[in-house]
Amino acid sequence: MNLFRYQPFSRLLIALIAGIYAGEFFPGLQFYQLFLFFSAIAFAVCFVVWYSWWYRSYKYRWLSGTFLMLFVFNSGVLLNINSQPSVVENSVDVQANGRVMSLEERPNQWVRIVMKPDIVDDLSYFSRGDKWMIMVNGPLNEDVFAGGVIGVSGTLMPLQASTNPYAFNYGQYLRRNGFSGQMFLDANDVLNISDRAGFSPMLISQKVRAYALKSFSQSGLDDDALSIINALLLGDRAGVDRDVNEKFVRSGAVHILAVSGLHVGIIYLMLNYLLSLFFKPVHPARFIISSTVLVAYAFITGFSPSVSRAVLMFIILQAGKLFRRDVNMYNLLCVSATLLLLINPMFLFHAGFWLSHMAVAGIVAFYPIINGMLTFRFVGWRWAWSIISVSVAAQITTFPFSIYTFGAFPVYFLLANLFILPVVAPVLILAFVVLIFSWVPFIAQMAGGALNDLILFMIEMVSFIESIPGAYRSDLWISWPMLVSLYLFVIMLYQLYLVPRGSKWVLTTVSLVMILLFSNVQQMGKLKGNFAVVYDVGRNWMVDFVSAGEVLNLKQADLDGSSASFARDALMRRISVRNSEYSMLFAANDEGAPLKFTSVNLNGVQYLIISGRFTNSMEVSGSYDADVVVLAATIIGEPARLFDRITFNNVVVTGSVPGWMAERIGEYMAERNIYVHFVRTQGAYVAKY
Repeated sequence: MNLFRYQPFSRLLIALIAGIYAGEFFPGLQFYQLFLFFSAIAFAVCFVVWYSWWYRSYKYRWLSGTFLMLFVFNSGVLLNINSQPSVVENSVDVQANGRVMSLEERPNQWVRIVMKPDIVDDLSYFSRGDKWMIMVNGPLNEDVFAGGVIGVSGTLMPLQASTNPYAFNYGQYLRRNGFSGQMFLDANDVLNISDRAGFSPMLISQKVRAYALKSFSQSGLDDDALSIINALLLGDRAGVDRDVNEKFVRSGAVHILAVSGLHVGIIYLMLNYLLSLFFKPVHPARFIISSTVLVAYAFITGFSPSVSRAVLMFIILQAGKLFRRDVNMYNLLCVSATLLLLINPMFLFHAGFWLSHMAVAGIVAFYPIINGMLTFRFVGWRWAWSIISVSVAAQITTFPFSIYTFGAFPVYFLLANLFILPVVAPVLILAFVVLIFSWVPFIAQMAGGALNDLILFMIEMVSFIESIPGAYRSDLWISWPMLVSLYLFVIMLYQLYLVPRGSKWVLTTVSLVMILLFSNVQQMGKLKGNFAVVYDVGRNWMVDFVSAGEVLNLKQADLDGSSASFARDALMRRISVRNSEYSMLFAANDEGAPLKFTSVNLNGVQYLIISGRFTNSMEVSGSYDADVVVLAATIIGEPARLFDRITFNNVVVTGSVPGWMAERIGEYMAERNIYVHFVRTQGAYVAKY
């Protein structure tokens, strides 16, 4: 295939991705590691032998490639297994000392500490490369700082897995970032052991960030502007106000807050301009200086996938200029992705890794086509059309993956890019002026004032775009067959543009038919499905009944919107039809909440939702028949006095029922051989009819 002929690294990339993904299904035991290690060596030896003896024979040339692919595949499996931390399967009380890798203040006086344990009272549970996520309630002592050694005492808990269907799996996310467990402590449970900070490259990065933040603060930036420049320049979005961040997301400008190829490209252009004053374009010193500065910037921003990809690509492009060699951009993308996965195989599971490479591929492929559709004499219109062309080209290749991953799309992303992208370069330039002249207060404050105004303009603009009706669609979803079909259509469409032959027309038409087919299958699945879902939302409760795409949502009134959305949105995108929801709110189970019975019939299955508060002094009037009882009420007294008036087959106990009462209910139902599903311990209850 021409794809593999002109992009040879694509073969290695596909084999490496397959190996890393396959590594998710290995338990990581030493036996597997040794077996895969020796298998990889064996494949490497076979590859060398076949290459030496059979390569000249055209008939057997495929063998060397086969052995190489097997070697890369096994290497991917090994990389995945060796990068996984130890798994804490059960809660365990520990006392441990460790070094603070990072320390971050969170809302409501919480502090998040990332600690690498050095001394643990039971070393059988852990390895030295693991990290712990420690959430501390209350202000810490001033002698606890990043780089210092602390002692902690408390319960190390397993990483919390997702308990609601298709909801974001935060525990898996932490595991893929090297965390083995988490702790929730009071400030008194964290003690400083050593005031001497050990050497760590990450500490250098944190000191640079701290210096930059101090310089920006002294230059007169307000809180919102300070948090935005911290995200835009240094890659730290933790301080960005939640509402402000949501406005950037809903307007389609959130990529500006995530340090990526755009930011690296601007820095690269500024750096190249300065170096052009002293060196020729092919001078080795120019390559060494620019490469060093770009790597240092990636280091300061935390080596995110998008920044690492951009830095690698710019370095390889510079190397191509130095040695006067042309560079195939698609092959360069495959080289970048391969190197990043070799460095950190867990990048494969980061959305930023895929979006970054897809966006560049889209710009390389479609920007010249779109930009050439219109020509303008006025330079301002040419510049505006160029920005629109870049934005559309990047969206062509990232849109399917974004919908598949996030289920949402900012409709007016072109407006955001048109008005905000031009501001990014001046913002970065002014930010560097503030840092360079921080020792000259007058210049720093002048630049800081202009920087503050530009950032506030960005915030006002995204607020305006986000407020436009219909600016953000959050009810979208496509299945993986639909995702594959969309990308096949994009590839065939591009191939058709390059070579408008009959076979390309046929393949493009086939891919379009596949899209229509899977789209109808998705819609029919929604219209035919009947679901009952009782969610795990902590000490609250929420139930969805879905019939033919229409949704009846019942929930506790004081359940906050963000928790409800986090629990149910991903599932609702898959099984419900847009704008077909009806909600019912129920009072919390306090002393004033009366007992309430709500009956719902779902495709012939009778559900009875019991909410409110029941005590021994109350009487249940009448009797009820149900197939499934969803207990969301607080029962003070004997469960028999309530359940003896109800005929039922199954019980679902929500998280709003106290744990001690759930145990009594379990004992009562066990005596009667009735199945009980405890949401608090078993996760969400899902029934499909």
